[in-house]
Amino acid sequence: MRCHNKESLANLKSMTLAQLEQAYVAHGRNSTRLATTLGLSRCAVENKMRHTGIITRTPSEFVREHNLSKNSVPLTDGQHALILGSLLGDSCLYTSTSGGLGIRFCHSVAQLGYLLHKQQAFSGRASKLYEVPLNNFRSRRWSFTFTSTPCLEPYIDLCKSQGPLRPKTVTEEWASRLTLESISYWFEDDGYIVVSNPRTNCTIAGFCTNSFSKIECEILAEVLQNFGLTVRLVSSGRNKDQFILLSRWSDETRHFLGKLTCHHPCLHYKFRTALQ
Repeated sequence: MRCHNKESLANLKSMTLAQLEQAYVAHGRNSTRLATTLGLSRCAVENKMRHTGIITRTPSEFVREHNLSKNSVPLTDGQHALILGSLLGDSCLYTSTSGGLGIRFCHSVAQLGYLLHKQQAFSGRASKLYEVPLNNFRSRRWSFTFTSTPCLEPYIDLCKSQGPLRPKTVTEEWASRLTLESISYWFEDDGYIVVSNPRTNCTIAGFCTNSFSKIECEILAEVLQNFGLTVRLVSSGRNKDQFILLSRWSDETRHFLGKLTCHHPCLHYKFRTALQ
């Protein structure tokens, strides 16, 4: 692309290596932004930089650094609550191909509205929403991810890993930071209300905690007790090493669920008895 501003072009040619490099860094290492300021084309500026030996970023490096700068903004209390609760449920931390720490939220297609609510909660951050390939059960799922090493790093120690089969471990510190908002997300992810005996109309509320150890479940049971819900540990199926947290239906259970937030209409069924 030809440049017709001869004065600006002459000023560019007269710039020393140090001056040009300083200007490039001052404009966020963005050659397009620098060219606009100088009143020149991007090609003219990049040609000059190439001739003077200044190494510019590749497009992929620019996108990665731009996204990282957006995601480096400190998390709000609401975002922390969402992450702490969702990590108890259907979310996980992961390492991206570029080495950054990310978080993934995954839900069925029936809960896509709930997933979009979570994405909206992180509005302004670089993220990706995509359909997940069908699993062995042929169920359709959607996932939302974002990579943000600086603001997610504290979760590495908070949600300690114990190998590939135990991607997250509930710690006392993690439990101490849970709020009613966090528990709302946990219940929406892995909680349920079910009539266990249709003949007697016996109803129970529970949390799926099969992936957690007995000690972790005891920690979570104490947290729920502190927020007003009495639960007991029950072995899950034939595996005596897996547990779920159950609460028989009562005014206490109804009152507890009434304090939780239902973040999207598609999840009203999880609160149906409490909302009546």
